Amino acid sequence: MSQKSKAAAINRPPANGNSASDEDTRSIATSNRTKKQIRQQRRDKGIMQCTPRDLTILTWIGEQYAVRFDHLQLLLARQPGRPLHVPGILGVTTTSDLVARWQRAGLVETQHLAVRTPRWVWLSKVGLTRMNLAYLPYQPRLAALNHLHAVNAVRMRIEQHYGPSASWQSERSLRSERGFAPKNIRQPHLPDGVLTLDSGQDAQCIAIEVELSLKAPDRLATILHALSTHYPAVWYFASPQTMRGLERALVALDPQLRRVMRLYPFDEQA
Repeated sequence: MSQKSKAAAINRPPANGNSASDEDTRSIATSNRTKKQIRQQRRDKGIMQCTPRDLTILTWIGEQYAVRFDHLQLLLARQPGRPLHVPGILGVTTTSDLVARWQRAGLVETQHLAVRTPRWVWLSKVGLTRMNLAYLPYQPRLAALNHLHAVNAVRMRIEQHYGPSASWQSERSLRSERGFAPKNIRQPHLPDGVLTLDSGQDAQCIAIEVELSLKAPDRLATILHALSTHYPAVWYFASPQTMRGLERALVALDPQLRRVMRLYPFDEQA
């Protein structure tokens, strides 16, 4: 081949009609797309995709401050899913796997807080943010565990009994709505929850109180008066140790206010 022919062959475009500069452009574009995909993957990496069950249960936990593992088994068993080996309660292994999944995602914290009792689970700061709950982070205190557990038991019992007609506003939600006041200002007592029962024609608003240890008579009288004047109905769930003291306090209450009060025995095993 002559020198002229070689030069023509070198300068001739490829057979597919694309020049070398077109190949370079395509290569750069592909590289940019790959880098963008990698960046997107890195942004998503480690972020757990919440199922409807996750959202329901994690929100419930956040509203109630914390939940004990045995109650969590009962809550999870009420959600749609596969058949249960034991009716009404999700197995320990399955529940533990789910809690571990939440922990890996940074949504919850869990700890054994009392001897010979199941561990507790509560939302982390990340978990509260993911569930859109505008609450301050909270870690259960040993002194509050029995009361937290009892309030959770009452809420679960009410929700199971009344079903979709019942909606619950937790004490944590009520406290968040009220906001904080200076320490020298004593704010009105907040109930452990507010239950709204919607019968389809009318909605009934009920303050819920769980009393495990009896308060001083003056303090109890103040609380009873405040609740009975602020809410159209008040339901008290009393332990055997507090039932008689509450009955005496109700007798001393104004008859008009006493009419809105209802007293129920609290027994977690019932």
